[in-house]
Amino acid sequence: MQIAAETWADPPLRRRAALEIVERLAMACCREELLSYELEKNHLKLISVDGKMLRLELSAVHSMGRFDLRALPEELGEEPVASFLSLLFPQLNEEKRERLLSELSLSHLNLALSLAALDEHGSGTPGEGTLADWEARVWCGHPLHPGARLRSGLTAEENRRFGPEWMAELQLPLLSVPQESVAQVGRFTERIKELFPSLQSPGDGRVLIPVHPWQKERDLKERFRERFQSGELKFTGQSLPARPTMSFRTVILETEIGEDFHLKLPVAVQTTGATRTVSVASTQNGPLMSGFLKKLVAQPGLLESRLFHHLHLMAEPASFYLGGEDPDRSRFLSAILRFGPEEHRELGKRWLLPVAALLEPRENPLFMRAARYFETHPVTFFTTYCRRLLPPLAYLCGRFGIALEAHPQNMLVDFRGPGPDIHFWYRDLGGIRLHPGRLEQALKEKGWEDRLEVPRFWPGSATSTDSVRDLSSKFVYSLLQNHLGELIRAISRHGVAEADLWPVVDEILWEHRSLMGEDLEGRVFAEEWDLKAMWTMRVDSRITEYTFRPVQNPLLQFRKTVTV
Repeated sequence: MQIAAETWADPPLRRRAALEIVERLAMACCREELLSYELEKNHLKLISVDGKMLRLELSAVHSMGRFDLRALPEELGEEPVASFLSLLFPQLNEEKRERLLSELSLSHLNLALSLAALDEHGSGTPGEGTLADWEARVWCGHPLHPGARLRSGLTAEENRRFGPEWMAELQLPLLSVPQESVAQVGRFTERIKELFPSLQSPGDGRVLIPVHPWQKERDLKERFRERFQSGELKFTGQSLPARPTMSFRTVILETEIGEDFHLKLPVAVQTTGATRTVSVASTQNGPLMSGFLKKLVAQPGLLESRLFHHLHLMAEPASFYLGGEDPDRSRFLSAILRFGPEEHRELGKRWLLPVAALLEPRENPLFMRAARYFETHPVTFFTTYCRRLLPPLAYLCGRFGIALEAHPQNMLVDFRGPGPDIHFWYRDLGGIRLHPGRLEQALKEKGWEDRLEVPRFWPGSATSTDSVRDLSSKFVYSLLQNHLGELIRAISRHGVAEADLWPVVDEILWEHRSLMGEDLEGRVFAEEWDLKAMWTMRVDSRITEYTFRPVQNPLLQFRKTVTV
């Protein structure tokens, strides 16, 4: 692992990575009320349960309890991440401390490696490059999670071979499997053969299924040893070319017929808080929800309103999982096929990228470079962006009880033409929340109950909720706090005040409050918002059972600054 030694020995990269992680840890301690603290304009004091104090110098303070660190405190020494944990969390038992330290240390290493990729490949030129190229330009990952770059089980060499930030080019190995051993939705294996006509069929009633190369090398042969030994599962020597997206395990297929498809694969690798597999539930729910949403937005009333003209779905038409297994094992050999956003190739010049790429790098965020590229003032650019994004998502959540998890990792922005005309694509239906009662009521009110049936999800799916608050929290947290909040934070570091940006969001939401309904409107304009307490959840080993803390609503905080 020569690259690990070289990169880890580079003090500037190591310090830059540590600063990012310590900043996120410190913010979590304050926002999630894990420690006592004193926050002033230029510094923060964190106080542990045994009275020890850490003083941090700040370069900026943002809304919702966020801030930027100026530098790492000298008292944290040469191992600042480990020192932070040891100093401020003495109450953790040994097992929990070792687990968290292992995760944070690996996140620190991988972030240093990612920053090395930034130095090597550069930050990119606005308007140029493919979607896969821009998927690679998200170096710091989740802007708030201390373990954002955690990829447990991957060596530094594997990060470089498979990681998007290194512009990796993958070959997905193909398994030959008896057709009866594969549970499919939407003709998954037939679709793969249609996308790659040159593939040699294994014959004898067998089909081909793709897997991630890391799975072949490090996981599947051991996990399903008996099925490989019996000859039921066989690697064929054939493969599919692909590029990784920023999620690492989802890839963009380079199909032989030019059709744009993405493939979501399981890898037994933990990123942030969860091991990234593809559950049996999601292989069923994704195609089901795709079909429903496609029919919903095609209803004459919605079609004519053009409300969804700028919001598109990367539908999931097909999937598979390995049958004859407990679902907890099947999730390690499964996949979901997803339509890509290139389906409208006739539209002319387009620039496609994940929204997360607009936030980076911190020193010169892509959003500001994009505004210059389109010769638009950042506030004007941001206003157009929000007018295209907010109304359809508010309508889906408030009126139909469907909250998309529209954080920057799940959304693609599609700049069309020189204007530009801004469109968005939503991906990953596994993260949505749907309130069946609210949806059923909305369909009846519209007179559509005979045309559309409320989706019936796989039993026990987290997708379905009977909590209106859970539904609205998904909207408020993923879209307003995480997506727009972090975009505003990135912009405000470069000469545009938050007081010029949050009123834009406030005005658009207030103007379209009739789309939301009472419940969502009440949550959006409440004094406080629910903050997803990610570090608390990680400390407590919670993945899908969300913990929330209150933060001041910036819409109200900055409303008084609006001038008429």
